[in-house]
Amino acid sequence: YSESATIWGQTTRITEGMRTRRALSMARAVETLHTYKSPIVHADIQAKQLLISPSGTIKINDFNRCRFMARHHDTNVPCSFRIPTAPGKMRSPEEYKYEELDEKLDIYAVANVLFSILTKRKAWENRSSSETKSLVKRGFVPNINVPMDVSESTKNDLVDLNRRAYTGDPQQR
Repeated sequence: YSESATIWGQTTRITEGMRTRRALSMARAVETLHTYKSPIVHADIQAKQLLISPSGTIKINDFNRCRFMARHHDTNVPCSFRIPTAPGKMRSPEEYKYEELDEKLDIYAVANVLFSILTKRKAWENRSSSETKSLVKRGFVPNINVPMDVSESTKNDLVDLNRRAYTGDPQQR
């Protein structure tokens, strides 16, 4: 995330308010997927998978890794699932450990995007994929240093949200 964005040929300075609205719009888009009749798990949320309209609304793109969570026939509770691969540096701890998965893996991925919105840097940008995988599996998260142009109230709220989304235990996210 840079200081400006070009949308439909117009370059616009990205303000604190725009960053906040993008974070909220992204969270709403993910919530829409997760609260559908049976939760839809995107399983690859990254900044490059998000489309931003001229009004700032975010739409999620590229559903090639998504999973439609089935519901248990007796309890109607969504069933967990597995994904056989966890490539790259934007996965959750449970994905890297090849554990049972649910929609909470998207929340961890949202934390990576929120990190970029807040810091204007990619999460784990100075780490290799193998280093990142090892750190995430052990519960480490990237250090959130927010630029000074963000107000204290916005900074505190978004940093707190980011930290909670980075929680290692999926049931606590």
